[in-house]
Amino acid sequence: MEPVSLARTKAERHAVYRLRYEVYVRELRKGFLGDVDHEHGLVHDPEDEQDGVSILYTGSEDAMTGSARLQVWEPGQVPEDVYQRFSLHLFPGIEAFKVAEVGRVVITRELRGGRLLSSLASAAFQHGREHHDVLICFLYCSPGLIRTFMRLGCRPYPGYVIPNADGIRLPMFITA
Repeated sequence: MEPVSLARTKAERHAVYRLRYEVYVRELRKGFLGDVDHEHGLVHDPEDEQDGVSILYTGSEDAMTGSARLQVWEPGQVPEDVYQRFSLHLFPGIEAFKVAEVGRVVITRELRGGRLLSSLASAAFQHGREHHDVLICFLYCSPGLIRTFMRLGCRPYPGYVIPNADGIRLPMFITA
């Protein structure tokens, strides 16, 4: 596993936003995802600054290689749009638990397909358990990545298909 760090400073978070820009905008030509700042070369979402959000990364501030965002909600505080997106009605009693979403996973081209995804996902799940007492994390991914996430312990479930600007995504979850 690769070492994973928590972005604690503004400089570290900006390095993550620059990595997102490099991968999403320059490499994948997806300039429509999130709040894109072309002038400064950043992709930053409003969620990045909300309470309960942790941003994890691999590499260093000067040579970022990957990142993931973990967003945690207190029991009964999951926003309605997130509740609907993840079909949380399929989980009776979910309102009594802290819930987390792992998202904005991004990895540099040269390291995709290796152990970096496992490192980031595992660190996000572990951070949620150890620092926030989260027992269940949700995420969504493209159909082509289902097997990859299943190898990490995630499971698909019969929730709504999630439309995305560049295709459909399928919901998955992992429990502690």
